[in-house]
Order: sequence, then C-alpha cells, then structure tokens
Amino acid sequence: MTGSNGFVGNELQLFLEENSCNVFRISLKNNDWKFQSLSKFDVVIHLAALVHNNTPNAKMVDYMNINYHLTKQLAEKAKNDGVSQFIFLSTMSVYGLNGSLTENVQIDQSTPYKPNTAYGSSKLLAEQAIQLLIDRNYVVNIVRPPMIFGKGGPGNFAKLIKVAKLNPVFPKINNERSVIYIDNLCIHLLSLMNNPKAEITHPQNEEFMNTNSALKLIRKYSGKKIKIIEVPIPKAIKNFFGKINIFNKIYGNLTYSKNIDGRYMETEFYKSFEESVQNTIKLKK
Repeated sequence: MTGSNGFVGNELQLFLEENSCNVFRISLKNNDWKFQSLSKFDVVIHLAALVHNNTPNAKMVDYMNINYHLTKQLAEKAKNDGVSQFIFLSTMSVYGLNGSLTENVQIDQSTPYKPNTAYGSSKLLAEQAIQLLIDRNYVVNIVRPPMIFGKGGPGNFAKLIKVAKLNPVFPKINNERSVIYIDNLCIHLLSLMNNPKAEITHPQNEEFMNTNSALKLIRKYSGKKIKIIEVPIPKAIKNFFGKINIFNKIYGNLTYSKNIDGRYMETEFYKSFEESVQNTIKLKK
C-alpha cells in the first residue's frame, strides 16, 4: 500500500489487518521503491497522491509528476514484478462537476469526463494509462469515491462537525450529496481484493447526505440540542452563495446515480449514514 501517513491508508491498514491481510506500506517520496521487488505481493493499493488541499501552490507539472507519472510507473512495475492486481484510488473530480444549490447534479454512466482542475486531469490521465496494462493476468481496479468521512478524517466533513457543534443556525437548503464512510470504503476495497475483476467503481453510502440532517445528527451525537434553526434563503441570495466554492461543497447537490455500478454485493455490510456519523463523532472525542 502506498501513502505513508494518510487518513485512508491508516484506516485501511487497520481494517485489512483485522481481516487477516498482511499489509506493507511503501513510500514513494524517493526512488528507493523502484529497486524493491513487489513479487511477494498479491495486490498493490495505490493511495498516495498530490491533493490541492494539502499543497495549494502546486502547479500542473507537480500534479502530473505525482498523480500521473508516478502512478503509471508503479502500475508498470507491479505488473512486471508479477503482482496480479492493482487498485487505484481515483476521484469524482474526473467528471469536473461541482455541487449546485439551484439544480440537481447527478453523475451516471453517460456523464462525460471533463476535469476542470489539475488534480482531476492528472488523475484521469493516470486512469487511462493504467487501463492499458490490463490483461488476463493483471487486474486493474479504479475506484472513484465521493467525499470520504470518518474518525480523524480531514476535509469538508470535519469542517461541518466544527460548525455544527458551535452554531445551531443554518440556511434552509434541502440538498443531496454522495458521501462514503471510511469503514464502508474499506469494505468495498476488500471486496475488490476478494473478487478480482477489472472495473471502475463508484462506492457510496446507500443514503445520500442531506447537509442539515447531517448537522442534526452531529449535534445529537455531540451531546448538543438536536433542534437547529433553518433560515429561509431567498433565491437571489442562494444564487450568490452558489458562487462560493466551500458553500457549494457543503450544500450543493452532487450525487452518483444509484445505478451507476448497480448494487455491490458488500453493501449489506455497510453502516447506515446515521451509524457512520455516530461512529465518527464518538471516536473523535
């Protein structure tokens, strides 16, 4: 597994080890990995990536070097060393769609790829490169999760938790957003390992997240008063807020179609959204 200290990698390692897998972490920060044989591994899970939130001043060449070239080189080495499966954690950003406050934005099987960031573009190019390596002896899985949340997780859900604990007043906006709890993502990745087949998947919690419902759950499991005050937002103000990136990411509509991949066999083991929030809050204390 690549990604030396990331949230997903740390949680995935614990989960896989609890399920009788031997996990080795490999750093790609220098060239030492190029001289290590991967022949003893059944699967390589590639999580390491350059993400805008962590490196706001990165340029396109930086994204290409890490997200594209490094991914391609690692996938080629894994194949040449006899590894049978390569799992690549990609992103929803390959579609280039942002949340919208005024309309439903849903990604389905017919949605074109139109990345509008260096991160999304470099990830899509990496996807296309490693798919060329697929043969009957080498399975490549591409996983495009939506927003990932869970205990200790960074990102927009962590910001939502902070806001929910401090403030009971929120805009009255009814929205839907695809998300996935970290434990559910781990279940999905283990399922791919146990049933190797070259495919692109879009795992998500079975329920879409409604932001204000999530805020109520966060307050409930944080020991705060559950009731929140929803302030009606005039359409003109809503349109203005729609131009603010962070507001769109939290309140905008952005979902994967429930039929984009069909139903995964493992979803019966997924935690519900309420249980996901409950675990996230209780384990953050």
